[in-house]
Amino acid sequence: MKYYKYLIMEGNAYKIRTFIALQHIILIIWFFIGLFMFAYGEYIKTGIGIVSFTLLILVLMILRPSKFRVCPQDQRIQVDRAKLEKTPDSYSFSDFSSFEMDTIYWLRIPINSTLYARFNFEGKTNRHVVSQSFGRGPMQVLSNELGKLITRDQV
Repeated sequence: MKYYKYLIMEGNAYKIRTFIALQHIILIIWFFIGLFMFAYGEYIKTGIGIVSFTLLILVLMILRPSKFRVCPQDQRIQVDRAKLEKTPDSYSFSDFSSFEMDTIYWLRIPINSTLYARFNFEGKTNRHVVSQSFGRGPMQVLSNELGKLITRDQV
């Protein structure tokens, strides 16, 4: 097995490491706003509600497993969907089209980069979120690692 910086081996598949992204920071800010309201404000119940709600969401976001898995032996890519009853979408490496990176800037500073995978499946083009991060660097490295893994096994 080859070492990858942002891919974690899990059984016979690779999952993607979780990055801290903009939504995590926004929730942490809400957590501190709730703490401030609880400690220094007159709205103690509101502060407790904000703190407990944001802690619950942060724990669920951090503990959520990666939705994007690459199985090199089967030459398949699995993308889990949000609905519990649905089976994960499974694409072969030949259905893979490309990676796209979308970056949101604020004052010329990248604040969120999202890596998408595009698949051509049964005449339709599907686009799935692979991962999100603050900077373009980790997303570019992840894109290169996934590209090497997918194209290496296609040959």
